[in-house]
Amino acid sequence: MRLLRTLTAVLPLLAVLPAAADHIDPFEVMQEAVKAYEKSERYSDARAVLSKALREAAHGGSLDPAFAMLYAMYADTARFDGNPSFALQLTDEGLALALSVPEPDADVKNMLLVSRAYALADLGHYAEAIETVRITALWMGERFGEANRKGLEDEAAAWAQKLASDDPRVWNAPVAELAIKLLDQAQDALNAYDTARAITLASRAILPDGTAVGSTDVLYINARAHTLVGAAYGVEGRPAAAIVALRRAADLLCAEPWDGKAPAALLPLVHDYPATRDVAWDSFSYLASNAVTVGDHALALAALDTVDDLADNPARRFALMVQRAGITFIRKDYREAERIFLESGRDAEAAGDRINASLAHFYLAIARLYLAEGDAVAPARAVLAKAAEEAADVASGDLQMRQYVLTTATRMLFMQSFSHADALPVAEPAFAAFKARQSALGGYDAGQEAARRDQRSFLDIYIGANFAAAKGN
Repeated sequence: MRLLRTLTAVLPLLAVLPAAADHIDPFEVMQEAVKAYEKSERYSDARAVLSKALREAAHGGSLDPAFAMLYAMYADTARFDGNPSFALQLTDEGLALALSVPEPDADVKNMLLVSRAYALADLGHYAEAIETVRITALWMGERFGEANRKGLEDEAAAWAQKLASDDPRVWNAPVAELAIKLLDQAQDALNAYDTARAITLASRAILPDGTAVGSTDVLYINARAHTLVGAAYGVEGRPAAAIVALRRAADLLCAEPWDGKAPAALLPLVHDYPATRDVAWDSFSYLASNAVTVGDHALALAALDTVDDLADNPARRFALMVQRAGITFIRKDYREAERIFLESGRDAEAAGDRINASLAHFYLAIARLYLAEGDAVAPARAVLAKAAEEAADVASGDLQMRQYVLTTATRMLFMQSFSHADALPVAEPAFAAFKARQSALGGYDAGQEAARRDQRSFLDIYIGANFAAAKGN
């Protein structure tokens, strides 16, 4: 009986999954689904049990990653009944749920990927099914034994025989190549603000240790995967989750355990290979920016100091200056911030870097607003509003940067005087930028909601500015 085999396969997983305290145990739901099938021998009866449990959990606000395993069984019952399209939809929903936390359960993720591969194969998408199962088979072999791995690989070999393709390397393509292909797709998804897809693709690329893949390749692939996941969480406005993923990438790149309080000692190969240098730069610089967001300035400075010698081009040197100056802002050392941005602005202009030059002028205007006193305050506000508009226009193709510049200007103008009217000059274009980025995040409710939470203080100021304007009229 295929449904019983599915339950048997997940029993070792469920034995170690923590049961949620406030809602039904997913394992009990799966047992109930099996009993429903045994009674009638209809998969639809098992699906009814699973569907009911998921609906009630969602309605009660308790649909957390512990329920992701139910989607694997739900998908298999749909596939057994000849509906692989619905099965594929269910596995994707289950993966989104499983990967919604900073430290997802690898066993649950890979069980869902197995179900996904079978659904793809039933739909005739053999190439994608093979790509899905190649890396997953390594994980399943490590977790449940070589027989399990070989069974999956035999299935993939059979799919390869059915695949009408002139490329004999479809099944024999190196696992490292498949992983890098997934990472490139994840980067494309992140560039398109599809954070859910980026997280799923990057998570699928992670390789287990002890495979035939070279250790340098495994380190590069896994560090890049965790970095992309962390970057996606950052785009969603989830800095705490981003830090967890990025610290995981940092741990892979460090020669010894890192406490986050002083610069890390990077592995020699980080400096030896350009691709690994790029990953190290991305992971630590993203880590610094998210650490600033949560107020962990020591971690931010330690991360920046770690990659100081990797800042080997003008864009990276500017990025280091910006992040360090941001910390001086937070510490209210506006004179030092002014010095940094005068210098960095001149460097960016000399290099012909319009974007970074405009950002330097924007930050310089903020520093000078907070240094201004008396009659100099009103002109400084006007200079900041103009600098924000110019920087936003230069970055018009980058929705996240445009929103950041304009909403930051709105906050800075308000916080300098705590007058909503002072924020009004940039509040309207800032709100338009906020709406444009919300539209770009369309189709992913979690990303939209995280972005709204991240911008809640800006929205409060925007509403207050409009109210002040209405009173003035």
